[in-house]
Amino acid sequence: MTDGGGRFNALTFQRCHHDFCIDACSGAFIIRPVLLLAAPGSHMQGTLGHFIWTTCYLSVLFGLSAYGIHRYFIVYLFLRNRKREPTPAGHFAELPKVTVQLPIFNEVYVAERLLRSVSELDYPQDKLQIQVLDDSTDETREITASCAQELRQRGFNVDLIHRVDRTGFKAGALAVGLESAEGEFVCILDADFVPRRDLLRRTIHFFTDAQVGMIQTRWGHLNRGYSLLTRVQAMFLDGQTADDQMRNVKVRQGFGGHHGVVAVHHLHCDRAGKTDIRGQREVDIAGPECDDQHLTDADDDSELRE
Repeated sequence: MTDGGGRFNALTFQRCHHDFCIDACSGAFIIRPVLLLAAPGSHMQGTLGHFIWTTCYLSVLFGLSAYGIHRYFIVYLFLRNRKREPTPAGHFAELPKVTVQLPIFNEVYVAERLLRSVSELDYPQDKLQIQVLDDSTDETREITASCAQELRQRGFNVDLIHRVDRTGFKAGALAVGLESAEGEFVCILDADFVPRRDLLRRTIHFFTDAQVGMIQTRWGHLNRGYSLLTRVQAMFLDGQTADDQMRNVKVRQGFGGHHGVVAVHHLHCDRAGKTDIRGQREVDIAGPECDDQHLTDADDDSELRE
């Protein structure tokens, strides 16, 4: 709308935006702020929504940043310690007795292989006790019973322990086995591991140092090159052991409950709260003298799953 002089009429031309309003008056444009009046309660709801979204965004951003810094720190510790060769402080004049615990549950395809590989360990028979902690409910029981009997006939000290009540699951089986363990040290191997023949000889002498309470060994892989999937799995597991365990040379970590050796006099099983199937903590290393751990490259080979 214009008046007779061709000028805009302010009452007929007005363009409003969210934050300002433009008036055309007397040939000039005037920008003035506008106070928007919302419906009761809507302003409060908008503010709360913005606060929630901002909080979520900042939380995710902080979490990702912390994770990235943590990974850089792990890489730093790995590079710093990668050339440190584990060397025992001394050697036992007489090898101590070792109990090898083999927790098994329905491992029909690998149970025989595990027992065979343990029987081939390069360690004196009279210094070796084998505990087969078999809680299986399938034909694995027959396999372990047959293999245990065969090893006894060959002169091995083999205990076959089967529980009907699986209280504590793997942790519970280890605790039951510990009650009858004869060795000064306990070596724990999962069912799908194939230990190297020199596993015990390469790890046992580290315990000549009174400050050592555990030896955590590193995984290898029997079928690393079988397929692309197994190569990717091997890469991730190698990252876990090479990075995390190398980092834990300086940062205290509890024993993982598998592929390692523990001094019995430093070991106590916390039987309370061990019924969680996720196995929160299987063994505890007790005493201030156990703050240090050694990481060796005595591999326990495991088979990757496809």
